[in-house]
Amino acid sequence: MTFDLQSWKPDANLVNEVEAQFTRTIESYRIHPDLVSEHANHEESIRTGGYSGRTLLELVQNAADALAGPSHAEGEHAGRVEIVLDTENRILYCANAGRPFSASGLTAVTMAHLSGKRGDEIGRFGLGFKSVLAVSQAPAGR
Repeated sequence: MTFDLQSWKPDANLVNEVEAQFTRTIESYRIHPDLVSEHANHEESIRTGGYSGRTLLELVQNAADALAGPSHAEGEHAGRVEIVLDTENRILYCANAGRPFSASGLTAVTMAHLSGKRGDEIGRFGLGFKSVLAVSQAPAGR
């Protein structure tokens, strides 16, 4: 099975949020250049440390958390997680029919220890998704 990446349309609100985060981060680095090294070292420790080799598990756990909340999916798609390895295009596709991605979710996956997850939800520290960076040069969310 292959996917037509041209048919994916990004959520304009999330694109704006990514651009705003980028602008704020670059400004922070300009004001405090040591943050660049600190953040790079933190990312490297996540990539090679305890989350190394756990990418698929982390994506499935994130899907499970999304399914635990309110969903737009009904019928046969409710509670569904789909994982597809498209070897032809070298793409790993992991999707769920749970809560849609939000601006707060974007913040949680782009920063560490800011997740709004609590209690019995998996991934409360916002580190697991960062393991995707170990296997991808261009992770994409939809």
